Amino acid sequence: MNASLGIEQDFQILQQDWKAALKITVDEAKKRNGELILSFFRQPALGNWGLNMYEIIENMVGEIDTEKTDSDKGLFVSKTGYVSKWWTDEEIEEFKKLGKVEDEIVEPEFHILRLSF
Repeated sequence: MNASLGIEQDFQILQQDWKAALKITVDEAKKRNGELILSFFRQPALGNWGLNMYEIIENMVGEIDTEKTDSDKGLFVSKTGYVSKWWTDEEIEEFKKLGKVEDEIVEPEFHILRLSF
């Protein structure tokens, strides 16, 4: 079984229940000796690259709410209520503990993990 969960994208939908959704996905992958691909936007990139990206896609997510967006915490919020979590390296390290890291891509803007179970 192969599964993919784009953490940065799904956070909007799963604001309160992302941990539960991840647990269900991991449990299913373990049952099937499967793999899971996790992709993260990286918190250090939000302040420059991320905010520029959101300006480009403003018609999709809404205007940046500069009062609620907190680059240091990795939190983007638009005036329409769209929320995106950008993960710290420490937080990403915790995800590695879910399974065996088979592959990993680290770029300044994003981090992708392929885990096996």
